[in-house]
Amino acid sequence: EIWRNQFMRTDGTPEGTIPLIDDIEVTDVESLNNNVFVAGHDRYYNNWFVYRTDGTTSGTVNLLNRDYQFSSADMVSMHNRMYFYSNAGELWESDGTPEGTVMLKDFHRITDIEKAGGYLLFRVTTAAGGEELWRTNGTASGIVKYKTIRTGSARLSRFSPSATIGTTHYFVANDGIHGNEIWRTRGTLGTTAMVADMNTVDTTFFESEFDISAFGVFRDSLYFSAIGQDHQWGLYKLNGISGSPVKVATTRLITQFIPAGNRLYFIMQGEGQIYSELWVTDGTA
Repeated sequence: EIWRNQFMRTDGTPEGTIPLIDDIEVTDVESLNNNVFVAGHDRYYNNWFVYRTDGTTSGTVNLLNRDYQFSSADMVSMHNRMYFYSNAGELWESDGTPEGTVMLKDFHRITDIEKAGGYLLFRVTTAAGGEELWRTNGTASGIVKYKTIRTGSARLSRFSPSATIGTTHYFVANDGIHGNEIWRTRGTLGTTAMVADMNTVDTTFFESEFDISAFGVFRDSLYFSAIGQDHQWGLYKLNGISGSPVKVATTRLITQFIPAGNRLYFIMQGEGQIYSELWVTDGTA
């Protein structure tokens, strides 16, 4: 039998465990108003789909069916709508119905989408390789470019972590001068700035920068893994919109943060890069 993946639902019993979407490689799942939106592609990578389901087979609706080159994995809900983008640079909005699933604007490429400060924030790569910050209040007429980070191409980061704390969004960007560094924004020109130049001698890996690897939010502070001015990987903490990064401890590269209770767990690369270790911090060395 040819293998296939299914998107399924369960109420915790065998008889209550049923398939809802057949033959789909799921790339993102988000909930909105007691419904679940599912994005994915078929096993042959020919088509990209977006579904909405209420947990029943009759209430599972195909909202969008596109060629795979338009695929995407990121969906964000705002104002009772689901927003997502395609790899071809299309920004879409859906109210959960096929007729209410519409493209808002077509860009060259969109690389990130987040909700912060009442806006939907997203980053656009231009045909020349430049990077711009855009926002929308959820409408096509409300789509606004509020910051140009760079106009030409630049070396990108091997990792692209991002995180939102309250109304502030943190991300990694290259302005063409400082290399890839941590930036923050609240969706306006005046609130958008580079946090710090963590490493003036940028480390590269296969033509991409390799010095910021992961973000984690813990106790309303941003924790991140980066190579500092000492040229060593470290665990850093950033507290507040106007604060500067503080080194918590010298570590190896961290790939993931998991906050739980009064501790922040993280996965750290082991010696020789051949295994991983589980670590924990309370925010101090």
